[in-house]
Amino acid sequence: MIKISNSSNKVLFGLLLVLAIFLNTSHATSMVNSSAEVDSTPPNQPSVSDLPTITNQDSVVVHLSGEPNTQIWVNQHNSNTLIPTSGSINITLNTSAESTSIDFSISLKDNSGNESEMLVFTILKDIIAPNKPWLTTIPLITKESEVVIEVNGEVDSKVFVNQVNTSVVIPLEGKTDVVLDTSGDNNEKSFAIALKDSANNQSEKLEFVIKIDRIKPNEPILATPNYINTDRFNVNVRGEPGTLVKINGISSAIVIPENGEITIELDINNGNRLAVQQLGL
Repeated sequence: MIKISNSSNKVLFGLLLVLAIFLNTSHATSMVNSSAEVDSTPPNQPSVSDLPTITNQDSVVVHLSGEPNTQIWVNQHNSNTLIPTSGSINITLNTSAESTSIDFSISLKDNSGNESEMLVFTILKDIIAPNKPWLTTIPLITKESEVVIEVNGEVDSKVFVNQVNTSVVIPLEGKTDVVLDTSGDNNEKSFAIALKDSANNQSEKLEFVIKIDRIKPNEPILATPNYINTDRFNVNVRGEPGTLVKINGISSAIVIPENGEITIELDINNGNRLAVQQLGL
Protein backbone atom coordinates (compact mmCIF):
# COMPACT_ATOMS: atom_id res chain seq x y z
CA MET A 1 0.00 0.00 0.00
CA ILE A 2 1.34 3.39 -1.10
CA LYS A 3 0.95 6.30 1.24
CA ILE A 4 0.71 9.86 -0.08
CA SER A 5 1.91 12.60 2.17
CA ASN A 6 -0.10 15.71 2.91
CA SER A 7 2.33 17.83 0.93
CA SER A 8 1.82 15.64 -2.11
CA ASN A 9 -1.93 15.98 -1.72
CA LYS A 10 -1.62 19.73 -1.76
CA VAL A 11 0.47 19.67 -4.92
CA LEU A 12 -1.98 17.35 -6.66
CA PHE A 13 -4.95 19.50 -5.65
CA GLY A 14 -3.21 22.59 -7.00
CA LEU A 15 -2.57 20.94 -10.33
CA LEU A 16 -6.18 19.85 -10.62
CA LEU A 17 -7.37 23.37 -9.80
CA VAL A 18 -5.15 24.92 -12.47
CA LEU A 19 -6.40 22.39 -15.02
CA ALA A 20 -10.04 23.17 -14.19
CA ILE A 21 -9.48 26.92 -14.56
CA PHE A 22 -7.77 26.36 -17.91
CA LEU A 23 -10.60 24.22 -19.23
CA ASN A 24 -13.28 26.71 -18.13
CA THR A 25 -11.39 29.60 -19.71
CA SER A 26 -11.00 27.74 -23.00
CA HIS A 27 -14.69 26.86 -23.04
CA ALA A 28 -15.73 30.47 -22.39
CA THR A 29 -13.40 31.73 -25.11
CA SER A 30 -14.86 29.20 -27.51
CA MET A 31 -18.41 30.37 -26.72
CA VAL A 32 -17.49 34.03 -27.21
CA ASN A 33 -15.89 33.28 -30.56
CA SER A 34 -18.92 31.26 -31.57
CA SER A 35 -21.29 34.12 -30.62
CA ALA A 36 -19.19 36.66 -32.50
CA GLU A 37 -19.44 34.58 -35.65
CA VAL A 38 -23.25 34.45 -35.39
CA ASP A 39 -23.62 38.25 -34.96
CA SER A 40 -21.28 39.25 -37.77
CA THR A 41 -24.11 39.54 -40.32
CA PRO A 42 -25.54 43.08 -40.61
CA PRO A 43 -29.31 43.70 -40.80
CA ASN A 44 -30.90 44.05 -44.21
CA GLN A 45 -31.38 47.53 -45.64
CA PRO A 46 -34.57 49.12 -44.22
CA SER A 47 -37.44 50.16 -46.48
CA VAL A 48 -39.93 53.02 -46.36
CA SER A 49 -43.50 53.00 -47.65
CA ASP A 50 -45.61 56.05 -48.58
CA LEU A 51 -42.49 58.19 -48.84
CA PRO A 52 -43.40 61.80 -49.71
CA THR A 53 -41.26 63.42 -52.37
CA ILE A 54 -42.34 66.96 -51.49
CA THR A 55 -43.82 68.69 -48.45
CA ASN A 56 -44.64 72.09 -47.00
CA GLN A 57 -44.54 70.81 -43.41
CA ASP A 58 -41.72 70.99 -40.84
CA SER A 59 -41.97 67.24 -40.23
CA VAL A 60 -43.22 64.18 -42.08
CA VAL A 61 -44.16 60.72 -40.82
CA VAL A 62 -42.94 57.69 -42.78
CA HIS A 63 -43.56 53.97 -42.27
CA LEU A 64 -40.23 52.17 -41.78
CA SER A 65 -39.75 48.40 -42.07
CA GLY A 66 -36.69 46.41 -41.01
CA GLU A 67 -35.19 43.72 -38.79
CA PRO A 68 -36.90 43.57 -35.37
CA ASN A 69 -34.97 44.80 -32.33
CA THR A 70 -32.50 46.83 -34.37
CA GLN A 71 -31.70 50.44 -33.60
CA ILE A 72 -32.80 53.11 -36.11
CA TRP A 73 -30.16 55.62 -37.18
CA VAL A 74 -31.20 58.73 -39.14
CA ASN A 75 -28.48 60.75 -40.87
CA GLN A 76 -25.91 58.82 -38.80
CA HIS A 77 -27.56 59.86 -35.53
CA ASN A 78 -29.11 57.36 -33.13
CA SER A 79 -32.86 57.96 -33.01
CA ASN A 80 -33.11 55.90 -29.79
CA THR A 81 -35.92 53.95 -31.43
CA LEU A 82 -36.02 50.19 -32.00
CA ILE A 83 -37.80 48.30 -34.75
CA PRO A 84 -40.52 46.39 -32.84
CA THR A 85 -41.18 42.67 -33.19
CA SER A 86 -43.79 43.45 -35.86
CA GLY A 87 -40.94 44.60 -38.12
CA SER A 88 -42.31 48.06 -38.89
CA ILE A 89 -42.86 51.40 -37.19
CA ASN A 90 -43.83 55.00 -37.96
CA ILE A 91 -41.02 57.49 -37.49
CA THR A 92 -41.00 61.28 -37.79
CA LEU A 93 -38.45 63.01 -40.00
CA ASN A 94 -37.44 66.62 -39.41
CA THR A 95 -38.09 68.73 -42.52
CA SER A 96 -37.86 72.14 -40.86
CA ALA A 97 -34.72 73.09 -42.79
CA GLU A 98 -35.00 76.20 -44.94
CA SER A 99 -33.32 74.50 -47.89
CA THR A 100 -35.50 73.39 -50.78
CA SER A 101 -33.93 69.90 -50.88
CA ILE A 102 -33.46 67.82 -47.71
CA ASP A 103 -31.38 64.62 -47.85
CA PHE A 104 -31.96 61.66 -45.53
CA SER A 105 -30.14 58.41 -44.79
CA ILE A 106 -31.60 55.66 -42.60
CA SER A 107 -29.74 52.57 -41.39
CA LEU A 108 -30.24 49.86 -38.76
CA LYS A 109 -27.77 48.58 -36.14
CA ASP A 110 -28.10 45.32 -34.21
CA ASN A 111 -26.89 44.61 -30.66
CA SER A 112 -23.45 43.65 -31.95
CA GLY A 113 -23.01 46.97 -33.72
CA ASN A 114 -23.48 45.56 -37.21
CA GLU A 115 -24.95 48.28 -39.45
CA SER A 116 -27.18 47.77 -42.47
CA GLU A 117 -26.79 49.40 -45.85
CA MET A 118 -28.12 52.96 -45.78
CA LEU A 119 -31.46 53.87 -47.32
CA VAL A 120 -30.90 57.26 -48.99
CA PHE A 121 -33.62 59.59 -50.30
CA THR A 122 -34.47 63.27 -50.73
CA ILE A 123 -37.59 65.25 -49.78
CA LEU A 124 -38.25 68.61 -51.42
CA LYS A 125 -39.44 71.49 -49.24
CA ASP A 126 -41.89 73.92 -50.87
CA ILE A 127 -43.74 76.54 -48.85
CA ILE A 128 -44.57 78.94 -51.72
CA ALA A 129 -48.26 78.93 -52.63
CA PRO A 130 -49.48 79.31 -56.22
CA ASN A 131 -50.67 82.73 -57.33
CA LYS A 132 -54.37 83.52 -57.11
CA PRO A 133 -56.21 82.02 -60.12
CA TRP A 134 -58.20 84.16 -62.54
CA LEU A 135 -61.02 83.50 -64.98
CA THR A 136 -61.03 84.38 -68.65
CA THR A 137 -64.64 85.52 -68.17
CA ILE A 138 -66.85 85.46 -65.08
CA PRO A 139 -70.47 84.52 -65.78
CA LEU A 140 -72.85 86.78 -63.89
CA ILE A 141 -76.16 85.06 -64.58
CA THR A 142 -77.39 81.79 -66.05
CA LYS A 143 -80.47 79.66 -66.52
CA GLU A 144 -78.43 76.46 -67.02
CA SER A 145 -77.74 73.77 -64.40
CA GLU A 146 -74.02 73.82 -65.29
CA VAL A 147 -71.65 76.59 -66.28
CA VAL A 148 -68.22 76.04 -67.85
CA ILE A 149 -65.52 78.49 -66.80
CA GLU A 150 -61.91 78.80 -67.96
CA VAL A 151 -59.48 78.88 -65.03
CA ASN A 152 -56.00 80.35 -65.48
CA GLY A 153 -53.20 79.56 -63.03
CA GLU A 154 -49.97 77.79 -62.10
CA VAL A 155 -49.12 74.75 -64.22
CA ASP A 156 -49.59 71.36 -62.48
CA SER A 157 -51.67 72.85 -59.67
CA LYS A 158 -54.99 71.24 -58.75
CA VAL A 159 -58.23 73.21 -59.01
CA PHE A 160 -60.48 73.33 -55.95
CA VAL A 161 -64.04 74.69 -56.07
CA ASN A 162 -65.58 75.58 -52.71
CA GLN A 163 -62.80 73.55 -51.01
CA VAL A 164 -63.61 70.43 -53.06
CA ASN A 165 -60.97 68.87 -55.30
CA THR A 166 -62.27 68.89 -58.87
CA SER A 167 -59.52 66.46 -59.99
CA VAL A 168 -58.69 69.02 -62.68
CA VAL A 169 -55.02 69.96 -63.06
CA ILE A 170 -53.78 73.09 -64.82
CA PRO A 171 -51.99 71.85 -67.99
CA LEU A 172 -48.92 73.31 -69.67
CA GLU A 173 -51.10 75.91 -71.41
CA GLY A 174 -51.75 77.48 -68.01
CA LYS A 175 -55.53 77.29 -68.30
CA THR A 176 -58.29 74.70 -68.25
CA ASP A 177 -62.07 74.35 -68.30
CA VAL A 178 -63.91 73.65 -65.06
CA VAL A 179 -67.61 72.85 -64.73
CA LEU A 180 -69.58 74.66 -62.01
CA ASP A 181 -72.80 73.24 -60.59
CA THR A 182 -75.54 75.86 -60.92
CA SER A 183 -78.48 73.53 -60.38
CA GLY A 184 -81.24 74.20 -57.86
CA ASP A 185 -83.74 76.95 -57.24
CA ASN A 186 -83.55 80.48 -58.55
CA ASN A 187 -81.06 82.17 -56.30
CA GLU A 188 -77.46 83.26 -56.11
CA LYS A 189 -74.64 80.75 -55.84
CA SER A 190 -71.29 81.67 -54.37
CA PHE A 191 -68.11 80.11 -55.69
CA ALA A 192 -64.52 80.13 -54.44
CA ILE A 193 -61.77 78.89 -56.77
CA ALA A 194 -58.36 78.01 -55.31
CA LEU A 195 -55.24 76.20 -56.52
CA LYS A 196 -53.08 73.70 -54.63
CA ASP A 197 -49.61 72.61 -55.71
CA SER A 198 -48.01 69.20 -55.17
CA ALA A 199 -46.78 70.29 -51.72
CA ASN A 200 -50.38 71.15 -50.77
CA ASN A 201 -49.74 74.90 -50.66
CA GLN A 202 -53.01 76.70 -51.39
CA SER A 203 -53.42 79.93 -53.30
CA GLU A 204 -55.61 82.85 -52.38
CA LYS A 205 -59.25 82.19 -53.26
CA LEU A 206 -61.00 83.78 -56.23
CA GLU A 207 -64.57 84.42 -55.09
CA PHE A 208 -67.59 85.38 -57.19
CA VAL A 209 -71.36 84.96 -57.36
CA ILE A 210 -73.54 83.66 -60.21
CA LYS A 211 -77.22 84.53 -60.28
CA ILE A 212 -79.53 81.63 -61.14
CA ASP A 213 -82.68 82.74 -63.00
CA ARG A 214 -84.84 80.23 -64.83
CA ILE A 215 -88.06 82.31 -64.78
CA LYS A 216 -89.05 83.82 -68.11
CA PRO A 217 -89.86 87.55 -68.21
CA ASN A 218 -93.48 88.59 -68.61
CA GLU A 219 -94.65 89.55 -72.07
CA PRO A 220 -93.68 93.16 -72.82
CA ILE A 221 -96.29 95.91 -72.86
CA LEU A 222 -96.16 98.15 -75.91
CA ALA A 223 -97.54 101.64 -76.43
CA THR A 224 -97.86 102.08 -80.21
CA PRO A 225 -99.32 104.94 -82.26
CA ASN A 226 -102.83 104.56 -83.70
CA TYR A 227 -101.63 105.15 -87.24
CA ILE A 228 -98.29 105.23 -89.03
CA ASN A 229 -97.40 107.40 -92.02
CA THR A 230 -93.69 106.59 -92.16
CA ASP A 231 -91.47 103.53 -92.47
CA ARG A 232 -89.90 104.10 -89.05
CA PHE A 233 -91.67 104.89 -85.80
CA ASN A 234 -91.09 104.83 -82.04
CA VAL A 235 -92.79 102.55 -79.55
CA ASN A 236 -92.71 102.60 -75.77
CA VAL A 237 -91.77 99.22 -74.27
CA ARG A 238 -92.39 98.29 -70.65
CA GLY A 239 -90.93 95.10 -69.24
CA GLU A 240 -88.73 93.47 -66.62
CA PRO A 241 -85.65 95.57 -65.82
CA GLY A 242 -82.41 94.03 -67.01
CA THR A 243 -84.03 92.06 -69.82
CA LEU A 244 -82.75 92.11 -73.37
CA VAL A 245 -85.09 93.21 -76.14
CA LYS A 246 -85.31 90.91 -79.16
CA ILE A 247 -86.97 92.16 -82.34
CA ASN A 248 -88.18 89.54 -84.79
CA GLY A 249 -86.12 86.95 -82.89
CA ILE A 250 -82.91 88.94 -83.19
CA SER A 251 -81.17 90.48 -80.18
CA SER A 252 -81.15 94.24 -80.45
CA ALA A 253 -78.61 94.92 -77.68
CA ILE A 254 -81.32 97.06 -76.06
CA VAL A 255 -81.77 96.41 -72.34
CA ILE A 256 -84.81 97.41 -70.30
CA PRO A 257 -83.51 99.93 -67.72
CA GLU A 258 -84.19 99.90 -64.00
CA ASN A 259 -87.39 101.92 -64.34
CA GLY A 260 -88.81 99.16 -66.54
CA GLU A 261 -89.55 101.37 -69.54
CA ILE A 262 -87.74 102.33 -72.73
CA THR A 263 -88.56 103.86 -76.12
CA ILE A 264 -87.24 102.09 -79.20
CA GLU A 265 -87.47 102.72 -82.91
CA LEU A 266 -89.01 100.12 -85.22
CA ASP A 267 -88.82 99.75 -88.98
CA ILE A 268 -92.18 98.79 -90.42
CA ASN A 269 -90.47 97.09 -93.34
CA ASN A 270 -89.06 94.52 -90.93
CA GLY A 271 -92.42 93.61 -89.42
CA ASN A 272 -93.67 94.46 -85.98
CA ARG A 273 -93.14 91.34 -83.86
CA LEU A 274 -91.46 92.18 -80.55
CA ALA A 275 -90.20 89.98 -77.71
CA VAL A 276 -88.00 90.39 -74.65
CA GLN A 277 -85.46 87.94 -73.28
CA GLN A 278 -83.71 87.77 -69.90
CA LEU A 279 -80.30 89.41 -70.08
CA GLY A 280 -77.54 86.83 -70.37
CA LEU A 281 -79.85 83.93 -71.23
